[in-house]
Amino acid sequence: RSKYCRSMTLDGLIVKQDFKQVDDLVYEVNKIGTNINQVARRANELEHVTSDDIKYLKKQLDVIYQQIEKFYGGG
Repeated sequence: RSKYCRSMTLDGLIVKQDFKQVDDLVYEVNKIGTNINQVARRANELEHVTSDDIKYLKKQLDVIYQQIEKFYGGG
């Protein structure tokens, strides 16, 4: 272990990574999961889903796709 520590001290590279984009992506995915559950509950209670519900979920998916593109350097 001490040999490794000495080696990293002399030759190692410290990489600082910013995971804000990943945190934002996880947040958006969680929001969509919550909304899908709400739509599913509504569908089970009323036995139908409105087109506005579907449009809302599609818009949220677009946010997810934008976050993924941003994370991978596409935007």
